[in-house]
Amino acid sequence: MYILGVSAFYHDSAACLLKDGEIIAAAQEERFTRKKHDSGFPHHAIVYCLKEAGIGAKDIGNVVFYEKPFVKFERLLETYLAFAPKGFTSFAKAMPVWIKDKLFQKLALIKELKNFKNKPFPKDIDNRFADLAENRKIEDPLKYFFIVPMKRIVNFWLNFNAGYGWPSFGAQLSAQDRLDLAAANVVEKLRFAKDYPIIITGRIITQTWKLLLYLGFGISLWLILKNKASRYRKLMVLTLSFVLVRSYLAGYMNIVEARYSVMQMPVLELFVILVLTDTLSNWRANRA
Repeated sequence: MYILGVSAFYHDSAACLLKDGEIIAAAQEERFTRKKHDSGFPHHAIVYCLKEAGIGAKDIGNVVFYEKPFVKFERLLETYLAFAPKGFTSFAKAMPVWIKDKLFQKLALIKELKNFKNKPFPKDIDNRFADLAENRKIEDPLKYFFIVPMKRIVNFWLNFNAGYGWPSFGAQLSAQDRLDLAAANVVEKLRFAKDYPIIITGRIITQTWKLLLYLGFGISLWLILKNKASRYRKLMVLTLSFVLVRSYLAGYMNIVEARYSVMQMPVLELFVILVLTDTLSNWRANRA
């Protein structure tokens, strides 16, 4: 299967064509337009890749974009907040551009693919890019809009091996190390724990915190439903609504990495603290 990779709308736009995981051709758009760091859609680079492989767009199985705008936008917001009020000038300049254009790069990409036929390219480049951009939704909308997002949500919330690792985890382990660790037996995993005590300690702490948070959230819901903390019923509805909506959007846009979904946790923590402390206070007052 052929996969076309596209990098565009930032700087040094480029295209890369793979066949069964092997790179067939790759090129930067500036090589054809003679514009240094050309950030436009890489029309000429795509044509070059297709001609090198001797294929047309109808032969491409998938088109892949190099980044997720919403993920990058969330990372920018976290960075600005972490260093506030420093960087306000940069923040004021960047936000209008992001809100107007960069957040909607997916739409711009689809538009460029659909309009590919209107460009002065060789006749052997056909018009199947429009189908590639939309076929996932048309073929199975239930899977696209519900099943796949729900799988991502369940994996994030219920899989304790997903996310919330120690910050140095990614820096110390390569992708191959992680694959080897996943396939390792108990003895090999214990040897890994000996070699990376900080990572293991951090994993235990964060996952224990996650488990306790879920337990506290479940107890809080039970107390409210049993009318032992009924004053927080509206807060319960708001909290559940926020978590469900935020989780679905994260699942739909595939933004389920821990560092981008962790903002939901303080909401749950605040809810649990309010309900449990109030219930405990009422219990002590009744005993007195």
